[in-house]
Amino acid sequence: MTDAAILETSLITGVSFLIFFIILLEILRPLFPRQYKYRERLRNYYPEFKDMNGRQIWIPSQLPTKRPLSWIPATFAVKESDIAKHISLDAVVFLRFLRSTMYLYLALSILTCVTLLPAYATGPNKALDASDPKYVSGVLILTMSNVERGGPQLVATFLVEIGVMITVYGFYYSDYKRYTFYARKSLAMRKASNFAVLIADIPLRINNDEIVYRIMDRLFHKQIAAIYLYNHRKSLDRMKFLWVRSLERKERRELEFHRKMVKFNKKNANGNEKKSPKRSEIDVDKKWCVSSNEKVDEILWWTQRQVFLWNQVKRLQFKCDRNLQQLLFQSELKQSYADEMKRLSKAESTISLDKPNGIDAAPNSAANVDRESGTNFGTKDEEVGNVVARSLREESKFLGFGDKNMDEFENEIVKGDMSRCAVAVFKTRHAAALACQTQIWDKADRFTIIHAPDASAIRWWKLGVAHRYKNVGSVLTFMACFTIILLWSPISLGISALSNLTTLAQVEWLSWLEPILSWPQWILDLIQGMVPMLLLNLFSVLISLLFRLIITRGRHYSQGEVEDRLRNYYFLFLVFGHFLYVLVSGSILSQLDVILSDFASFVNILATSIPAQSIYFMNYVLYGAFITFPQLLSQWIRIFQRLWIYYGLGVNPQTERELRRVDAGMSSFFLYFKFYALPLTVNLVSIVYSSVAPLINIFALVYFGIAYFTCKHNICFTNYNVFDYGGRYYHGVFSSLVVSLIIKQVFMVILFSVFARPVLSALEALFFISSVVCTIYISKKFFRLSRSGSIVSIFDAYGEVINEDDEVTAEFIQAYVPPSLKPLPKPYDLSGIPREDAKISGLDLDIGNDVDSPDYPHRKYV
Repeated sequence: MTDAAILETSLITGVSFLIFFIILLEILRPLFPRQYKYRERLRNYYPEFKDMNGRQIWIPSQLPTKRPLSWIPATFAVKESDIAKHISLDAVVFLRFLRSTMYLYLALSILTCVTLLPAYATGPNKALDASDPKYVSGVLILTMSNVERGGPQLVATFLVEIGVMITVYGFYYSDYKRYTFYARKSLAMRKASNFAVLIADIPLRINNDEIVYRIMDRLFHKQIAAIYLYNHRKSLDRMKFLWVRSLERKERRELEFHRKMVKFNKKNANGNEKKSPKRSEIDVDKKWCVSSNEKVDEILWWTQRQVFLWNQVKRLQFKCDRNLQQLLFQSELKQSYADEMKRLSKAESTISLDKPNGIDAAPNSAANVDRESGTNFGTKDEEVGNVVARSLREESKFLGFGDKNMDEFENEIVKGDMSRCAVAVFKTRHAAALACQTQIWDKADRFTIIHAPDASAIRWWKLGVAHRYKNVGSVLTFMACFTIILLWSPISLGISALSNLTTLAQVEWLSWLEPILSWPQWILDLIQGMVPMLLLNLFSVLISLLFRLIITRGRHYSQGEVEDRLRNYYFLFLVFGHFLYVLVSGSILSQLDVILSDFASFVNILATSIPAQSIYFMNYVLYGAFITFPQLLSQWIRIFQRLWIYYGLGVNPQTERELRRVDAGMSSFFLYFKFYALPLTVNLVSIVYSSVAPLINIFALVYFGIAYFTCKHNICFTNYNVFDYGGRYYHGVFSSLVVSLIIKQVFMVILFSVFARPVLSALEALFFISSVVCTIYISKKFFRLSRSGSIVSIFDAYGEVINEDDEVTAEFIQAYVPPSLKPLPKPYDLSGIPREDAKISGLDLDIGNDVDSPDYPHRKYV
């Protein structure tokens, strides 16, 4: 059994998996169009669905057809500029990272293979006796393992190292420069997040929306369009959730009854008369109603709940914030920009510092009147009750708010859980940009202003976490994650040991492995080649879930921050678990019997065993290239998750609304944290061994090529992310690339020392200085510009003058309304029943949905 045989088996197995996943994709693509045409469905079947900037979902002009492999030219046809303009900056920066790294390893492959492969092939270790620990054969002849200590080939290695460093520095500079260009353009675009800032850690004495407004208006005169001081109202959020569930269940019962009627009509058409099916009824027990054992029509029951919750949510939203709801329910995007500004100015003149708006409003005041219908919601009219809820008290019990009466319940909702954060929406982009780059308060940890994340990315429930918990949470998160990384070491050691079965079996206390060595050679090659990679990646998925559970407990206001921290910790885990532990343990395990018998030869053995680990890492790169990303392309895991929801959990969605909820569930979005961390780990492995085993550069080239194509296809056709982090992931990515480069330099310093070349080791150490200087230069030149943008770029986007088209719109102002205060969407039928068929079945698909009707608040169905 040779290393070349293991590598050859892994290569054949990997290519077989690649072909298998492509065939699987072709089989599944027509069977599950909801997955493979997800973005196209969002565009065509969801006309009301808008992205984070209020635009329709974009799809490429050239789409995959039913023709086999049509997704290949369709993916290649998508331009980088279209991705940057229509999808997100996160997407274009990520894809550019993969493509640039692919070109980097193309350059390194040419540089190292032309120079170092012939040099290493002339080494003397291949001619040693096979029993000598330094003997090499197969692929190892083309690595540094074939070089004797102090050999002349090491000079060539160092000269190539100089070329490698110059090439890497050039690529890193070019990538950061291009990212800064995209970031600067993005921060000058006309989108909601560029008009808004997040104000955190507001001092308690001024923690009031009117006071915050006056402070900001004084600092940025007549530039503040809206101030939203966030209060957490989970009871109101729960009521909104229950409204959606009521709507779903009503449509589900309608669909079930329609299917019964279709079967009944078919049997009647064949002359088989049968009793007409009845609509399902529900037993109203004590949990829902004062009187028990009462049966009501289930469709009407859920309709009544839908109507009641709609009216309650709308009434309570008015009561929470009068001025905010005047804006939301009066305009609803129908008013012009000038009208909105007049309304905001009028609202400003009614501000009172003595009494929060709307809390003590009179029963018939503007806080309690629907501006569209003129219906009074403020009086505790018994008409609001119905058979579903005999009293407001019983209804509040049903909603899960204990034994509180309605007055106490409403007061809790109006008050909410006070936070110390607010979102300020500016009238112009340059004013928001200036605010983000200004120190407002006299203390650095008070009244801090940062760019507001996309509204869909804000973790609203975390806005109430105080600043004093930030550092404590960060320390606890680091300690928890690093403890997991340390505890992973024995597992990693055991898994990596599978690549050295022959050596392990020679150890006395592992002699029970000897029977395995009698298995067929191809099975042994497969176990030592692909099985360790498969197990490492399987366990890594569980670790990423555990890290997410820990990190989400921290004080992160944006979901993008969570993904960024998760990528950092996941990459740290992969560095230790997939590289360092394997490198150290593998170097020792490969010659464990010799080391135990002659410890004095330890250094000489390391000179051969450390470069020999390149075989393991070549397999690691091959696994990622031919299994990790091809299976992502096939999306069989996403299909499995969907089938598990259908049959494993017994959810079995039927209506279009239920199907849409499943579509937007697991794996519908692109996991940037994971697919940044995995290529970064492969880059670490490949850059470290780029001069030691030049063939790994070719494997890395293949890896990043397949990764780029796969991720581009999924991002453009099958995945949709609801928010954009503005490409800020790249700041951490650049730091990880620099860390990988420093690890490579430390590795080469140690390796030159082991090979008895102290002068080359000292010269290699000088690369530390060049790396630090290059990093500082790139950071100073691009970091702040890419993070905050520039005022000049914003004015360039304005043109010659600032007109109304450059200022904030009502839509952008409403984007940052806290979720609990956003109005419920107008309901419409998504049961999936054709309207002609519904009439035959005796169903009214619009029942409970006519919210614009004046008598809607008093509508009775049961």
